[in-house]
Amino acid sequence: MFVLFDNPGLLVNVDDEDNPNNHVILHSDAGTKVSFSVYNAGNASGTCTVDIEINNQWVKSWTSSMLSPGTSESTEVKGLGRYPAGWYEFLAYVNPGAGYSDHLINTVDILDP
Repeated sequence: MFVLFDNPGLLVNVDDEDNPNNHVILHSDAGTKVSFSVYNAGNASGTCTVDIEINNQWVKSWTSSMLSPGTSESTEVKGLGRYPAGWYEFLAYVNPGAGYSDHLINTVDILDP
């Protein structure tokens, strides 16, 4: 049973591996990435999977390493794609979830060149 930390939450940033023009803010000619932390809130060691959706469309999954009860892991998920200018909702949800704090949402504005 895993949860997603709400602090710092689901961060959405420019993907440094897909950013030829060195943008520092989300931009239509740069890729996107997210970062978050998971925590094992259960009483047994295990792994979890976090799925990422953008505007209700599944984009990518990430699987944690083996986590003991009471431990956490932070990660960046890169390669989420480029998007035209506009507002986007990024959603991360963890499985198996603990029944609380099992998803995070961040709405961002992507600029145009």
